[in-house]
Amino acid sequence: MFNKIFSPCCYLFTLTLLYWSKDNILFWDTVQFVGKHGGWYYEQGIFSGLLPQEMDSGHPPLFGMYQAMVWKIFGKSLATSHFSMLPFLLLNLMYAIKLGKHFLGARYVWFVLAFLLCPFYLGHSVLVSPDLILVTGFMICLYGVVSYKMGAVIVGSILLALISMRGFAVMGGLMIYQFWLLNKKEERMGLVLRKVSKCFGWGLGLFLLFQLWHYMESSWVGFHEDSPWSSSFGRVGLKQLVRNVLVFGWRLADYGMILAYLVIGYFLLKRESWREDLLPLLILLIGILGLLTLPFEGLLNHRYFLPVQLVALLLALKYLFAYRQIFSGLLVLGIALGNLIVYPPFLSQGWDATAAHWPYYKMEREMYVFIQNSKIDLTKVGTAFPLRTSRKHLDLGTSSTGYHNYNMERDRYILHSNIMNEFSDAETRALKYWLPMKTLAHRGVVMTLYERPRREK
Repeated sequence: MFNKIFSPCCYLFTLTLLYWSKDNILFWDTVQFVGKHGGWYYEQGIFSGLLPQEMDSGHPPLFGMYQAMVWKIFGKSLATSHFSMLPFLLLNLMYAIKLGKHFLGARYVWFVLAFLLCPFYLGHSVLVSPDLILVTGFMICLYGVVSYKMGAVIVGSILLALISMRGFAVMGGLMIYQFWLLNKKEERMGLVLRKVSKCFGWGLGLFLLFQLWHYMESSWVGFHEDSPWSSSFGRVGLKQLVRNVLVFGWRLADYGMILAYLVIGYFLLKRESWREDLLPLLILLIGILGLLTLPFEGLLNHRYFLPVQLVALLLALKYLFAYRQIFSGLLVLGIALGNLIVYPPFLSQGWDATAAHWPYYKMEREMYVFIQNSKIDLTKVGTAFPLRTSRKHLDLGTSSTGYHNYNMERDRYILHSNIMNEFSDAETRALKYWLPMKTLAHRGVVMTLYERPRREK
């Protein structure tokens, strides 16, 4: 009876979250991927080629094209964009169930719950984000690899290859993993190579074709020195590399995920646990994403590690399979409670990877109405990412006005929130001497509109 109602309840939960979030403004990097990329293709034409240099981050632009196409058909609005994620949210849940049943049998419910409630996924699931499609491609491809279904591998690998550079890197990890699994079955090397090439050839070919086209059109691949994100790709020295390794570990263990890694670590002390087939995939993904992020300045965002976290959850639950189900339940509960973690203001937080950021949307709407009712010109208000842009890039409306990048020396008004990681500790302390015009706070999220003291105007 429970199994008959569990899956429908999970789908209902997904649909309820989607409906609740349908009017939420764009958040974090989705301002770029949807508001700016989608807006450009909507205005210039869906098949207008590559994005302008100031917007082009080197990824295949299909997500922006997809948003523009959806707007052309259903109208340009926040609700349209949020509902455009419905197919991928449903596919993610469908393949979470399939993977859970494949690895855990009747105990698949623990993985599905862990998947839905994991802060990394739950926080991101209300966004209009290409990373949700990356998760879709990853889960379809992984299911195809472990169940030896070539069609699923092909579809999943194409999604991964065409959604982002990181998706291609994840696809590479899955390709090596499939090679390892097939070789473990003691199939002939030639046969193994043919099977792997048939499964991943389409994704690899399409990715290389895009990169060739991109290079011929722009003369660069990946990133270029004049890119707005070039600082994130700056090489680090030894001291910063050590710091990045520590931050990398923190990112993986953050928001309650440390429980999954503690379970994995405990079982790895038992020699037989090294034989678990999912362990090589976890090591592969951590290694590949580590190589792509650790040598650079600013690439350690929580959402980059979504595939790693999903494998870690599945592996931890598989290790707990032989034990009483209460241990699996406690693991899922602990990870779900990770959504309640809010760090002190002096610690930057990956807000798009936790449900802790959800109060932000209502607070932003209330603050926006207050600023308008107070007859304050939006262009006179300084703020930081993700609000420092025109309203049309935030709410997909027509207004080109918006907040600007804050300047503590010149601005009369500053809109500050602990959601914003760019304010330095010194700047946050300095704002205590400004006049708070309005403060909103809920479940750890705080937003305040400050006015410069009159004697300083």
